[in-house]
Amino acid sequence: MTVADSEGQFLITEETYTQVLITEATVGPQGPPGEVTAIPEFFSYTQSPASATWTINHPLNKYPSVTVVDSADSVIIPTVEYDGPDTVILRFNGATAGKAYLN
Repeated sequence: MTVADSEGQFLITEETYTQVLITEATVGPQGPPGEVTAIPEFFSYTQSPASATWTINHPLNKYPSVTVVDSADSVIIPTVEYDGPDTVILRFNGATAGKAYLN
């Protein structure tokens, strides 16, 4: 296979064919605008007083990742359970106060 440009210059030969990526493209017309949905990207939750179980209802409409810090701002790792795309349940070994960051 050999590909040449409009001036007859070889752009691709059999030897280089497997190494070629698309280098030129035609851009078509812009499509219609998409629907805008106002769903927050992250959510923070504060637990006080201390509790061994935190039930967090959030507006993210997904199963978010969770980072938790205790009242001394140290990262701690609870057991994380999901009760659907809008509720996270965190379980600790003992009563814990702090913050949960969901995204």
